[in-house]
Amino acid sequence: MRAFVFSLGLILLVSTGYAQKQIVLVKKNKILARIGEGEYIRFKRKDRDNYSRGIIEGIHQDYFRIGDDTTYLYNVAAVDAKGMATSGFKIQQSGIILMVAGGVLLISEAAHSGEADTGVVIVSGAIIATGLVMQFFNDNTFKIGRKKKIIVMGN
Repeated sequence: MRAFVFSLGLILLVSTGYAQKQIVLVKKNKILARIGEGEYIRFKRKDRDNYSRGIIEGIHQDYFRIGDDTTYLYNVAAVDAKGMATSGFKIQQSGIILMVAGGVLLISEAAHSGEADTGVVIVSGAIIATGLVMQFFNDNTFKIGRKKKIIVMGN
């Protein structure tokens, strides 16, 4: 009987474990990214001109700490989401796909007919150029505003 009570207590203790706080990037009602303690973050504060970066050492309800620097959530202007698992449309990734598609079109036309037709070269070049232009657009910056919020979730 004691073993059963001990086992049941242990199961309840483990199942109601403490959830670690996370910084969450939200667009409208959709969670785009989560950042936890011990993870790298690069962000811009409203009171500074440059980006700050570092490993998050502590997350509290209204602020987070990186070393000795404390940043309140209302003071964050933007978060660099490059390298984070975010959900949404990716301009840079789509540009890479376009460049590959343009190259495959050109190579397959040359392999099929022995030489590339002028129209195919122009279209392939336009597709590759469009993909190249898309590489210069930075859609990885999460700018805090009316629709985009930064919040803390967890216990």
